[in-house]
Amino acid sequence: VGCGISFAPLVMFLVLTVTAAELSLGIVASSICSEVDSTIVRQAGAAFGDGSAAFNMTRYYVLGEGSNPVMQNVENMEAGVETAYAILRRAVPIIVRSCPDWNGTSLHAKMGYVEKGLAEYRHLLEPANIYPYYQQAVHVDLCGSAIDALGATVLCQALLCLLCLPLLLATTS
Repeated sequence: VGCGISFAPLVMFLVLTVTAAELSLGIVASSICSEVDSTIVRQAGAAFGDGSAAFNMTRYYVLGEGSNPVMQNVENMEAGVETAYAILRRAVPIIVRSCPDWNGTSLHAKMGYVEKGLAEYRHLLEPANIYPYYQQAVHVDLCGSAIDALGATVLCQALLCLLCLPLLLATTS
Protein backbone atom coordinates (compact mmCIF):
# COMPACT_ATOMS: atom_id res chain seq x y z
CA VAL A 1 0.00 0.00 0.00
CA GLY A 2 1.40 3.40 -1.03
CA CYS A 3 2.12 6.22 1.35
CA GLY A 4 -0.35 8.52 -0.46
CA ILE A 5 -3.35 6.38 0.45
CA SER A 6 -2.66 6.68 4.17
CA PHE A 7 -2.72 10.49 3.94
CA ALA A 8 -5.70 10.65 1.59
CA PRO A 9 -8.36 10.97 4.33
CA LEU A 10 -6.40 13.77 6.02
CA VAL A 11 -5.88 15.64 2.74
CA MET A 12 -9.54 15.22 1.80
CA PHE A 13 -10.61 16.43 5.26
CA LEU A 14 -8.37 19.53 5.03
CA VAL A 15 -9.45 20.41 1.50
CA LEU A 16 -13.13 19.92 2.31
CA THR A 17 -12.77 22.00 5.50
CA VAL A 18 -11.25 24.87 3.52
CA THR A 19 -13.94 24.45 0.87
CA ALA A 20 -16.66 24.58 3.52
CA ALA A 21 -15.15 27.75 5.00
CA GLU A 22 -15.02 29.34 1.55
CA LEU A 23 -18.61 28.29 0.88
CA SER A 24 -19.67 29.85 4.21
CA LEU A 25 -17.83 33.05 3.30
CA GLY A 26 -19.62 33.10 -0.05
CA ILE A 27 -23.01 32.66 1.62
CA VAL A 28 -22.34 35.49 4.09
CA ALA A 29 -21.03 37.77 1.33
CA SER A 30 -24.04 36.98 -0.85
CA SER A 31 -26.44 37.82 1.97
CA ILE A 32 -24.66 41.12 2.52
CA CYS A 33 -24.70 41.85 -1.19
CA SER A 34 -28.45 41.27 -1.49
CA GLU A 35 -28.95 44.72 0.12
CA VAL A 36 -25.40 46.03 0.07
CA ASP A 37 -26.21 49.75 0.07
CA SER A 38 -28.44 49.66 3.13
CA THR A 39 -26.00 47.27 4.85
CA ILE A 40 -23.11 49.70 4.31
CA VAL A 41 -25.14 52.64 5.63
CA ARG A 42 -26.28 50.60 8.63
CA GLN A 43 -22.67 49.58 9.38
CA ALA A 44 -21.52 53.20 9.02
CA GLY A 45 -24.16 54.22 11.56
CA ALA A 46 -22.98 51.53 13.96
CA ALA A 47 -19.30 52.39 13.49
CA PHE A 48 -19.43 56.20 13.43
CA GLY A 49 -22.76 57.06 15.09
CA ASP A 50 -25.98 57.97 13.32
CA GLY A 51 -25.42 61.72 13.65
CA SER A 52 -21.75 61.79 12.67
CA ALA A 53 -20.30 63.47 9.61
CA ALA A 54 -18.91 60.14 8.36
CA PHE A 55 -22.36 58.52 8.58
CA ASN A 56 -24.00 61.48 6.83
CA MET A 57 -21.40 61.34 4.04
CA THR A 58 -21.93 57.60 3.64
CA ARG A 59 -25.70 58.03 3.46
CA TYR A 60 -25.33 60.93 1.02
CA TYR A 61 -23.01 59.12 -1.39
CA VAL A 62 -24.45 55.59 -1.10
CA LEU A 63 -28.19 56.25 -0.88
CA GLY A 64 -28.36 59.83 -2.18
CA GLU A 65 -30.15 60.91 0.99
CA GLY A 66 -29.49 63.79 3.35
CA SER A 67 -26.77 66.35 2.99
CA ASN A 68 -23.02 66.15 2.64
CA PRO A 69 -21.26 67.79 5.59
CA VAL A 70 -18.09 68.27 3.53
CA MET A 71 -20.08 70.15 0.89
CA GLN A 72 -21.49 72.32 3.67
CA ASN A 73 -17.91 73.16 4.66
CA VAL A 74 -17.15 74.13 1.06
CA GLU A 75 -20.22 76.37 1.04
CA ASN A 76 -19.01 77.98 4.28
CA MET A 77 -15.59 78.58 2.71
CA GLU A 78 -17.21 80.09 -0.38
CA ALA A 79 -19.25 82.38 1.87
CA GLY A 80 -16.03 83.36 3.64
CA VAL A 81 -14.41 84.25 0.32
CA GLU A 82 -17.44 86.38 -0.60
CA THR A 83 -17.21 88.12 2.76
CA ALA A 84 -13.50 88.75 2.19
CA TYR A 85 -14.30 90.22 -1.25
CA ALA A 86 -16.91 92.52 0.30
CA ILE A 87 -14.46 93.69 2.96
CA LEU A 88 -11.79 94.21 0.30
CA ARG A 89 -14.15 96.29 -1.85
CA ARG A 90 -14.93 98.51 1.13
CA ALA A 91 -11.25 98.72 2.15
CA VAL A 92 -9.79 99.58 -1.26
CA PRO A 93 -10.49 103.34 -0.99
CA ILE A 94 -8.90 103.46 2.46
CA ILE A 95 -5.86 101.46 1.31
CA VAL A 96 -5.41 103.66 -1.79
CA ARG A 97 -5.51 106.84 0.35
CA SER A 98 -2.88 105.40 2.68
CA CYS A 99 -0.77 103.71 -0.02
CA PRO A 100 -1.28 105.53 -3.34
CA ASP A 101 0.98 103.12 -5.24
CA TRP A 102 -0.91 100.04 -4.03
CA ASN A 103 -2.28 97.82 -6.75
CA GLY A 104 -4.81 95.19 -5.69
CA THR A 105 -4.23 93.04 -8.76
CA SER A 106 -2.12 90.48 -6.90
CA LEU A 107 -4.65 90.19 -4.10
CA HIS A 108 -7.53 89.83 -6.56
CA ALA A 109 -5.56 87.14 -8.42
CA LYS A 110 -5.02 85.20 -5.18
CA MET A 111 -8.71 85.44 -4.34
CA GLY A 112 -9.46 84.15 -7.86
CA TYR A 113 -7.22 81.13 -7.22
CA VAL A 114 -9.10 80.43 -4.01
CA GLU A 115 -12.45 80.64 -5.79
CA LYS A 116 -11.22 78.40 -8.58
CA GLY A 117 -9.89 75.85 -6.07
CA LEU A 118 -13.19 75.79 -4.21
CA ALA A 119 -15.12 75.33 -7.45
CA GLU A 120 -12.87 72.38 -8.37
CA TYR A 121 -13.28 70.93 -4.88
CA ARG A 122 -17.06 71.27 -5.15
CA HIS A 123 -16.99 69.53 -8.54
CA LEU A 124 -14.86 66.66 -7.21
CA LEU A 125 -17.28 66.11 -4.32
CA GLU A 126 -20.32 65.77 -6.56
CA PRO A 127 -21.96 62.33 -6.26
CA ALA A 128 -21.54 61.82 -10.01
CA ASN A 129 -17.76 61.82 -9.44
CA ILE A 130 -17.75 59.60 -6.34
CA TYR A 131 -20.53 57.04 -6.92
CA PRO A 132 -18.96 55.33 -9.98
CA TYR A 133 -15.97 54.30 -7.82
CA TYR A 134 -18.30 52.91 -5.17
CA GLN A 135 -20.41 51.17 -7.83
CA GLN A 136 -17.33 49.54 -9.36
CA ALA A 137 -15.69 48.52 -6.08
CA VAL A 138 -18.77 47.26 -4.24
CA HIS A 139 -21.45 46.26 -6.74
CA VAL A 140 -19.24 45.02 -9.58
CA ASP A 141 -16.02 43.82 -7.94
CA LEU A 142 -17.06 42.71 -4.45
CA CYS A 143 -20.64 41.58 -5.03
CA GLY A 144 -20.09 40.40 -8.58
CA SER A 145 -16.66 39.17 -9.61
CA ALA A 146 -15.37 38.22 -6.16
CA ILE A 147 -18.40 36.09 -5.29
CA ASP A 148 -18.33 34.48 -8.74
CA ALA A 149 -14.63 33.66 -8.34
CA LEU A 150 -15.22 32.28 -4.85
CA GLY A 151 -18.01 30.06 -6.17
CA ALA A 152 -15.79 28.76 -8.96
CA THR A 153 -13.01 28.07 -6.45
CA VAL A 154 -15.35 26.14 -4.15
CA LEU A 155 -16.70 24.09 -7.04
CA CYS A 156 -13.22 23.34 -8.37
CA GLN A 157 -11.86 22.33 -4.96
CA ALA A 158 -14.83 20.09 -4.21
CA LEU A 159 -14.54 18.45 -7.63
CA LEU A 160 -10.81 17.88 -7.23
CA CYS A 161 -11.11 16.55 -3.69
CA LEU A 162 -14.15 14.33 -4.12
CA LEU A 163 -13.56 13.03 -7.64
CA CYS A 164 -10.01 13.54 -8.87
CA LEU A 165 -8.06 12.77 -5.69
CA PRO A 166 -9.74 9.37 -5.12
CA LEU A 167 -9.31 8.49 -8.82
CA LEU A 168 -5.63 9.45 -8.66
CA LEU A 169 -5.09 7.35 -5.56
CA ALA A 170 -6.95 4.42 -7.07
CA THR A 171 -4.78 4.46 -10.20
CA THR A 172 -1.50 4.75 -8.31
CA SER A 173 -2.14 1.92 -5.84
